[in-house]
Amino acid sequence: MLIVACCVVFLWPSLGRAIDLAELEEVVDESRLTFARFIGHPSMSWFKDRARDARAVFIAPRITRGGYLFGGTWGTGVLLVRDVSTGQWSEPAFYRLVGASFGLQIGALNSEVIALATDDDAAGKMKGGVFTLGASGLVGIGRTGGGIRGSLDVTSGTRYLTVSTSSGFFTGVAAGATLVLSMDSANELYYGHPVELDDLREGRVRQWYSERLIRTVAAATVRGVESRP
Repeated sequence: MLIVACCVVFLWPSLGRAIDLAELEEVVDESRLTFARFIGHPSMSWFKDRARDARAVFIAPRITRGGYLFGGTWGTGVLLVRDVSTGQWSEPAFYRLVGASFGLQIGALNSEVIALATDDDAAGKMKGGVFTLGASGLVGIGRTGGGIRGSLDVTSGTRYLTVSTSSGFFTGVAAGATLVLSMDSANELYYGHPVELDDLREGRVRQWYSERLIRTVAAATVRGVESRP
């Protein structure tokens, strides 16, 4: 599946094109809005409770899934990591989603996804620069319109709590997976110089444009660290 996912990068030219600073700032803005909308939804109080204990949060405000028999998934998102000792959230790191699937499927969906790392092991996978969302067996249900749904997704023995909302139509059963890959070039462009993920996690790099996103995440998760002994 990893080989198939890599093939998607070459089959969809939009994945390989250069991204500019305005687009990255748009991803940051959309990530903030997506997180605020999910946290503030009246039926998502359980998600807010879990978010307070999150060690890391991945927000993907723009994901597209489409295909006929052979399918692809692509999008862009940001990862923020919490310092357990201080409760502070890091600057966002940019990630690209690349997925592939094969089976009896047809249609197209646009989605927003939030994935929480609810323990240190899951956060470690996210902080490693490459992690996986989705299971080996994918079941798509035809739908139109929005609606937020949540699930506990277990992948490779690592726990992620994921919530999503989708619009469009997609139906079928397929095997596949979605990789989330660090975008080093996007991070360099956004921060003005090459950065390592550790630079962001340890607060050695700052970008004023991220402040509203960080404040939104911090305000919704303020009790996560405080509630622990």
